[in-house]
Amino acid sequence: MIYYAMMGALPKIVKRCRGVVLTGLLSSALLFVVFFAVFLGAFLFEISSALSSEHIEGHLNVTFHAFSDAYDRGAFDEISELFNTGLDVNMHDPGGRTALTYAAANAQNEIFAVRVTELLVAKGAKVNTEDSFGRAPIVYAIEEDRKVLAGYLLDNGADPTLQSRAYNTPIVFVPFVRQRPALASMIIAKCSDVNIRDSLGNTLLSWVSRFGYLDSVRLLLQAGAHVNNRSIHDKTPLMEAAEKGHYGVAELLVEKGADVNIQTRKGWSALMWASEKGYTEIVSMLIEAKADLFARNIKGERALTIARTNNHPETAKIIEVAEFRQRLKKIIIFGIPVILLVVLTVAAVRYSMLHRKSSDKG
Repeated sequence: MIYYAMMGALPKIVKRCRGVVLTGLLSSALLFVVFFAVFLGAFLFEISSALSSEHIEGHLNVTFHAFSDAYDRGAFDEISELFNTGLDVNMHDPGGRTALTYAAANAQNEIFAVRVTELLVAKGAKVNTEDSFGRAPIVYAIEEDRKVLAGYLLDNGADPTLQSRAYNTPIVFVPFVRQRPALASMIIAKCSDVNIRDSLGNTLLSWVSRFGYLDSVRLLLQAGAHVNNRSIHDKTPLMEAAEKGHYGVAELLVEKGADVNIQTRKGWSALMWASEKGYTEIVSMLIEAKADLFARNIKGERALTIARTNNHPETAKIIEVAEFRQRLKKIIIFGIPVILLVVLTVAAVRYSMLHRKSSDKG
């Protein structure tokens, strides 16, 4: 019975298994088709994007070349026609240079460069865009000492407080770095913050004081730079000038109110920096400005000790004489009243004794 029952059910079981297998095969085939379609679509999209990107980039290169060629030939009408026909004024070449950047970087004929710049700005050119070298149009104008072009850019939105990747400082630092005094004066007049710091935390006044740029120091002080601002190294502009031996800068800073007795976290003062290097003129000037001769750093060293340790006998002698005079002055200031008090006391005692003797005789 069991045998016959199994033999009767076998065809049904086979039929059912065949259906399951067929369904599985169909599902697998469908899944494969779906995955293949997705893969093919992604592949075709990548090819399309690449071709489109190459086409766009090639088109931009051609149109930018048309502009740069016309610019180099001084063909203003051609340039004007290019942008009147809808050319993107903020397009750029592979180096990230926009038309405005190109004009500023190639401003051998400054009058023509300004004329083209006026056209580009009127068409909506962005004046603060940097190229792949980290230079904005104003930076190129400063580097090439193009005062008229720089002035126009400043009047039309160029921001001197923006960071220049090429110099790793705000743009306002660039004319000082490149020693362009006329441009420095022009840019400072347009700068909203003359106490701005570079990426290392240095103020512009500290920077020019360290390098001894006297005219730049004077310009910044007139523009409102804080004379006692500290650098990343905890130094004031006066300390920077004293350490580097820039007498004229140090003298001007003192005249403008620099505190001669500010000390760093390690206790160093401007007098100590000058004493370490043996700058006798600066040491004498600071002493005259009431620098504290007896101030000590965290090692317990005074300016005199530092001068002697660094083998500057002339500097040490100046400080030693100044210390003696200060001590003598203190003795005189505090000693004279004491002496007068003693003299008056003695006189009073003698007078009292004489008066008593006279009374006894009477």
